[in-house]
Amino acid sequence: MNESRLNLDLYHKMREEQDEYRSWLLSQTPKEILNHACEYSVREDILATMCEGHLPPMLAKALLSAEQPLASVYADWSKGDYRNYEELIEVIQSCAAKELRQSPRFMEICIYQIDLDKDKDRIAFRPSEELMKFQGSDRVESGIYNRVFQGIVDCPSLEGVYYMFNVNHPDGYTGRSLSVSDVVQVIHSPSVKPGFYFCESFGYKKIDFEPEKTRDMTHAIHVLLLEPGKVAKPALVNNTLEDMQRLVGGHIEALSLPGGGQLICNEDGKFLTLPQNRALKDEAGKVVDVLVGTCFICGAKDGEFISLTPDQMKQFKKEFQYPQKFVRRNNEIVAKDIKPHEMER
Repeated sequence: MNESRLNLDLYHKMREEQDEYRSWLLSQTPKEILNHACEYSVREDILATMCEGHLPPMLAKALLSAEQPLASVYADWSKGDYRNYEELIEVIQSCAAKELRQSPRFMEICIYQIDLDKDKDRIAFRPSEELMKFQGSDRVESGIYNRVFQGIVDCPSLEGVYYMFNVNHPDGYTGRSLSVSDVVQVIHSPSVKPGFYFCESFGYKKIDFEPEKTRDMTHAIHVLLLEPGKVAKPALVNNTLEDMQRLVGGHIEALSLPGGGQLICNEDGKFLTLPQNRALKDEAGKVVDVLVGTCFICGAKDGEFISLTPDQMKQFKKEFQYPQKFVRRNNEIVAKDIKPHEMER
């Protein structure tokens, strides 16, 4: 069942609950009706908010399983001092998450995967019994891992987690399919003891792990990385301003590209005389600007940066595959591709 259908079913269930409440309220004395006027109004506000379908599928499914979802949300609302619309959304999501955690079907987990750029001993995808051979210690080194997922999943067991993250990735997941050497942290589960579990060739092994040493990549997006003197390559970039600024070396500037791409570069790159990178051309193939410094291309939707689609990745990789050098000819800038044998090694 998709997200829209689940949210619609949840709204209808809450609407029926409110209609029953209204019928009961109209049977009361005028004084009693006045006593419940504020409650009735807040419940209507909750319903109006639910019309917009804010809940992710699993949260909607969990709240849908509650006997009286509207009453549950109102009860949580009445416990706090809430004033605005955004807070109401948070209360609904929090109530749904509480229902989720109480269900035996769901687990709250994190997934950690080895950052291949930090894997100097090449232990990624190896079982724990081989750690001593390759790194001289059987300890799982937390510092080479990235956190690639945190959330609640519709799985009652670690075997279910393995299946989900190989066959049916959650929406927005950008990590690799779950494999040997990955670490699953069980935060909350009615059936699995909380802790850290190392994914082996067969099953899992409970281990000691230090999550504070890992890098948070739960907001990563797939981009095309453009570096001076290097071939364009797909990469993962954390979708935070801090990480994007770190990658380009300063304040970011976003330029729209045909095909729905967003080119992210250093806003002050030319002032800082960063090395030349690639050309931007018009429809006629004329160079209109020269990119400098490290840049990357991502997608965009509703004002937010998102991953490139496979088709976009293919399109932009073909267009920006090689770095370029520039010469001025007849008062025009001419770009020439730097082939692999000419690049720095």
